[in-house]
Amino acid sequence: MLNKDLRAAIGDWIENEQNIQNYTKTYSIRGGQRGIYASALGAIYKVLFGRNKAQINEFLDVATYKTPKDNVDVNQLQRIAQIEDLAAKYIRRKSLNPIEAIRAAADALMIEVEEPKLGDRITRQDVHRVLDAKKASKK
Repeated sequence: MLNKDLRAAIGDWIENEQNIQNYTKTYSIRGGQRGIYASALGAIYKVLFGRNKAQINEFLDVATYKTPKDNVDVNQLQRIAQIEDLAAKYIRRKSLNPIEAIRAAADALMIEVEEPKLGDRITRQDVHRVLDAKKASKK
């Protein structure tokens, strides 16, 4: 599941994009709009871990149906959130497509591929609460 800002940015991009078929064909995306969202999350996993969801879950020895975001280390979860936030801005401000935006965000953040690490079961909601509290304290 993508964060709400990135989901909204992708939704806006889908509404405004004239050539969705070309995008889905270029990136081999199936499943229409739902596939576009899923491919965005897959692209985040690819730039951060160099693996797809199934490979990450196998590596972490967790059930295949679970989202890796619920199982990875909190520092890796923060990197995912950073990529999501910056990618949403790239989609909105630079009109990049979702996969280009994610790759550009990872590049700008100087993200290097790393092995996924099993976290202590802190959920992404917990991380976003901490990040939001940090943002609020800086104001």
